[in-house]
Amino acid sequence: MIGLKKRDIKKALRAGAKAGGMSLADVRADIEATIDEAEPLYYEQHRPRGAGKFQKKFWK
Repeated sequence: MIGLKKRDIKKALRAGAKAGGMSLADVRADIEATIDEAEPLYYEQHRPRGAGKFQKKFWK
C-alpha cells in the first residue's frame, strides 16, 4: 500500500490547481462534484442481485 500523508495530498492538490490555473477551492469543488455524480451510478451497478427477491418474500 502506498503511504500517503495528508500533507502529500495537499501538495498534489495545490500543484494541480496551479497547473490548471484554478484556485484550490475550485479544484476541491470539482472533485466533490465528480464524486457526487459518480456515486449513484456505482450503487446502481453494485446492487445485490437477490435484494428484490428477499423483499418480495418477506415484505409483500
